[in-house]
Amino acid sequence: MQDTLPEGYYLLAVFTQHSLLNDSSELKAVRRIEIRKDMKPRPSTPADNAKKSSEKQLAQFNIFPEGGNLVSGLPCNLAFKAVNKDGMPVDVHGTLFDDTIPITRFKSSHAGMGAFLFTPLPDKKYRIRLSEPANDTTFRLPEIYPQGISLQLSSRNKDFLEFIVSQSTPFTKRKVYLRGQIRGVVYCIASGTLNKDLTIKIPLKEFPDQGIAEFTLFNDSLMPIAERLVYINPERKLNIETKLNKEHYETREKVLLSIKVTDQSGQPVVANLGVNVYDKLYQSPVESQNILSHCYLSSQLKGKIYDPAYYFDNKNKDCEEALDLLLLTQGWRRYVWSEPALKEFPNIRQPIIFDGIKGIVKVVKKQKAAQGIQQFIMAFNPDKKETNNLIEVDSTDKFTVTPQHFKLWQGSYIYFKPMTSEEFRPRISISDPFRIINEKTKYKEINYPLPKLIVKNVEDPFSPVVDGHNSIKLAEVTVKGRGVATFRDKYIGHLDSLAKLDMCFDYVGKCGLLNCPVCKDGTKPIEGKRYFKWIGNRYPGPHPFAYKNEEEEDLVYHYPNFTEEELLKMNNLSRIKAYYSKREFYQPNYDKDPGDIQIPDFRNTLLWQPNVITDQKGEATLEFFCSDINTGFTGKIEGVNGDGLLGSKDFDFFVVKRKIANPLK
Repeated sequence: MQDTLPEGYYLLAVFTQHSLLNDSSELKAVRRIEIRKDMKPRPSTPADNAKKSSEKQLAQFNIFPEGGNLVSGLPCNLAFKAVNKDGMPVDVHGTLFDDTIPITRFKSSHAGMGAFLFTPLPDKKYRIRLSEPANDTTFRLPEIYPQGISLQLSSRNKDFLEFIVSQSTPFTKRKVYLRGQIRGVVYCIASGTLNKDLTIKIPLKEFPDQGIAEFTLFNDSLMPIAERLVYINPERKLNIETKLNKEHYETREKVLLSIKVTDQSGQPVVANLGVNVYDKLYQSPVESQNILSHCYLSSQLKGKIYDPAYYFDNKNKDCEEALDLLLLTQGWRRYVWSEPALKEFPNIRQPIIFDGIKGIVKVVKKQKAAQGIQQFIMAFNPDKKETNNLIEVDSTDKFTVTPQHFKLWQGSYIYFKPMTSEEFRPRISISDPFRIINEKTKYKEINYPLPKLIVKNVEDPFSPVVDGHNSIKLAEVTVKGRGVATFRDKYIGHLDSLAKLDMCFDYVGKCGLLNCPVCKDGTKPIEGKRYFKWIGNRYPGPHPFAYKNEEEEDLVYHYPNFTEEELLKMNNLSRIKAYYSKREFYQPNYDKDPGDIQIPDFRNTLLWQPNVITDQKGEATLEFFCSDINTGFTGKIEGVNGDGLLGSKDFDFFVVKRKIANPLK
């Protein structure tokens, strides 16, 4: 790091607080200095120009006809999307040519996406050339079919969606059907007779929830021919309002936060909210996500969505148009399935939020004889035998572990054992989401608050270690212990002891020899004790028998080691973790205890309340104290009510350094 900063830069000292990963309450303060850019622009360098050029470098430009296909003579919305090699959007300008004749000029309107109206004609050679970013590649349009049917969303308002179904010449009257569904549940089917054009109006009151609706067009043979995704009822959500008692706060000052939640009709509702207030430094604009965008968008569309929270922020005036472009491009599809094929995968309505875990029981032997037998699963915890619970298995061999089970054995494990006769060899399979989460986090890319900053670590002035005469200060010390790893769970340890006794056929004869061939019986050996074992080939006589030194072996005895998975399999058990024990988030109270001003408060997270319940008026009030970090803070509120409505709200405030009065004045 250079001694002097470039023009237009300033130093920012950032303090973070980390809790050590042990049972103590000891905290470790870490200070780092970052170089941030000031508001004044500095002259661009060749490296900056190269970086901007790489960001605009086009990697993919794809074209998506509305409904699925281009049909000759039928107007169609032609959507497009452009991204760079990192999958980030690229703004483009281009022209559609008929051979060498320009027909339409277009440009992207949001995140590299856009659309324009186009009517293809037969025997034409259409191509697209981009002028920004400059590109020598020409892009051909998808195949243009000489005949067919198209589906187009012509208009929409708060009450209706209007679709236009068109077919190419020669016109023949035919029956068509338009089906609307959300998350696999069909809410409406409209039918009509198509000659040239047919207008179909869909009332939005048929759909009780908000989300991505799939409108599929079928012909008279119930074969799907076109589909269009439309986002409907975005107003059906929780409206969360926040009010702070001040706009700016001093360090260690109390903050009063008032929350009010209403539904789409403006009526107050009781809602369960999670509230988090943290340093604005840790807010990533690229990975913006909230409960609405996750449940209604990211979990429904394949691929990475750039800035998904943008489409649910009412401050963005074009959010609805941008969301429609996203569905026209990333939600585009062309079907190859048929309606009979769907019967193999029945549409089962799955809840958006589900706190339980699913499991399945399969019999390995005598499957025909086991058909029709009512099965049960015993859920238990060895330390709380009085709370054993039987879980019923349904006709599809599935069972559900409810949140009540997780709460009942909080802070421990839940064990499951099938109660079906062992002659059928029942085996349990559980979909443990925590296992999937742990596997994903191994490969999860870590996004630092401000990437690509110049960081220099400086010595912590509050270090308790002082360098002195004949002393050496070590940068890092790692303490490792020797010994055999022990099981953390007592029940697993009990199973391990039983397995060792059952699987161990060794014994110590009365003479003291391990597995004495004469004694034939004795006591169990002791773990870690040294024994002599006779290894001769000839059969010895009765006691006392003599043998040579090379016919004996001196060894330290160890029982066989079993993994937890092996022990569970031996006993036909399954196991998952219950809820973790409740942990209270640390919050100082400077009203009761002002604290020592010389001991800094480095908290980056000021508040974490995962279970805030509003009253009958839809209101809740929270209070917390600022830390010694004078910067901008962001608050995020997300939650759900009893009817399944979701809501999200962000708010900001600033903390300035406290003014200390001069005692000399």
